[in-house]
Amino acid sequence: MKFALTDSYTPENWAYLNAKDLDLSSANAVVFPFQGKTLVASVGKESVVSLLDGDNLGGASHQTPLYTSPRWGNDEALLHDRGVWGAMATWQDAQGRRYLAMSMLGPVGKSTPPFKYTNGPALDGSVMAFEVRVDAATSRTMLAPLWISRELHAPDVPVVANGVVYTFQSGKDSTETRAAGAGRGAGAAARPASLGTNAILYAFDAETGKQLFSSELDSFNHFTNPVVAGGTVYAVTWDGKLYAFGLKK
Repeated sequence: MKFALTDSYTPENWAYLNAKDLDLSSANAVVFPFQGKTLVASVGKESVVSLLDGDNLGGASHQTPLYTSPRWGNDEALLHDRGVWGAMATWQDAQGRRYLAMSMLGPVGKSTPPFKYTNGPALDGSVMAFEVRVDAATSRTMLAPLWISRELHAPDVPVVANGVVYTFQSGKDSTETRAAGAGRGAGAAARPASLGTNAILYAFDAETGKQLFSSELDSFNHFTNPVVAGGTVYAVTWDGKLYAFGLKK
């Protein structure tokens, strides 16, 4: 079997991204159907989401997305401990509306539009959710900010099942440093010791971001996500333990 390159996309500000080490490869792209098209959503450390036509990435120039979002975080343009790492999650509700969620390291960008639902301060990190919509004024595909979760330090990849968004507060920094307040990059805020160094599994309402459940585990994890199967949520930690959570019967 042979494969050949059929298309590509490169952001117009690629030189800036390379100079600041804000590469797109810090987070995997996600692909989903939307109103007869196959869309690709891409984001990285810069915290700008691009929506692309899966059948024509970036148009004739390979640099023009269908939509470019505001900068949702990482105003400081730091190469670690800020921005989006891992992957985004996507889901569709019973009414056919399409959503995206991503974990943000660090505070919300100062110039971003307001979220419909907020769940307290989120200066150290959060999960952010958006609805994929068609703008009534321009007929163009865009993202509408839906909710932002409670404060989470170094949240890992979110997953969605049955109207619930699951994610870890990992207990570890993107700097590979576990200890609270240690090893932060220049310009990064010191990590509050109260946030601890163990992973915490959180469950949020997919419509509002309201916290439904949390459980602190016995160790930390790094660049991982919960797995949901057969009504059970599975979690692993660095010390080799596997946890399983289910609804009380």
